[in-house]
Amino acid sequence: MNLWVQRFPVIDWTPELLSVYPEKTATMVRISGLILVFDNWIAEIGYGLMEIPFPEGTPTKYFGWAKPEWTFVHTFMNGFHESIWAFVKKIDQQKSADGEASNLETLYMSTTEPDLSYEDAGRKITKRNLARREALGRVQSAIDAGYFLEAIAFEEAVISNCLYLYCLAKGIHKKETSLYIMLDAVLRKLGKDHGDYSMFDALNSWRRDRNHALHNFVIARSDDLLKSTNTFAMRSEKTAKNGLSLAKEVCSWYEREAPGFLTTSWPADRPLTH
Repeated sequence: MNLWVQRFPVIDWTPELLSVYPEKTATMVRISGLILVFDNWIAEIGYGLMEIPFPEGTPTKYFGWAKPEWTFVHTFMNGFHESIWAFVKKIDQQKSADGEASNLETLYMSTTEPDLSYEDAGRKITKRNLARREALGRVQSAIDAGYFLEAIAFEEAVISNCLYLYCLAKGIHKKETSLYIMLDAVLRKLGKDHGDYSMFDALNSWRRDRNHALHNFVIARSDDLLKSTNTFAMRSEKTAKNGLSLAKEVCSWYEREAPGFLTTSWPADRPLTH
């Protein structure tokens, strides 16, 4: 219990605070522990303090005790619900940015992949995050050594992995692995007014440069060989360096989005009763 709940002295306590902090201490609950119990605390208001009978067949208590006509109660409870999950997602995003497995993405994966436990899902995500970072490290090494096509290939692998998992989670595509199709689907979903649209638009331009670098190097005349080779090398280097920057951006974007894969809000047309 001490891991989740601790008490601390209230700094600058005054007699006006007596009704709130009679013992001059404040109880602090770690967010990880609060997530485990807050629905029971809310339920206890109705089913415990107010002694409202618990309805049979209800899958969860939470605030199902609040009558539909109690508008202010529903407004407060829904605001609390949205705020606490927004806070959890913010913390989780930082964990992802630090290379750790997101708790919410781990929970999402363990509930959508058959026979995958929460612990195994966490280990799987941690290994994936490590693999992405190692790939980006190899990209930088390849660029430093002048192996630009190798760098571009690694960049595409990292970017495609992020897009594939995002599309899978959002139900955009279940088995599609084409970079072009995944990018097109994400751009359509986001729309031009979305804050991330410009990044994906730039990524789409990079995709065309990547195609040129990997597939369109054709020498038509032998006396143009040196000129064509030099032009190809410069374009490939530029594409590789630009791709590394975009791959890092896409990884950061995925780390921000992944905690949101788990649905924590009710559909707009569903009564907020449970």
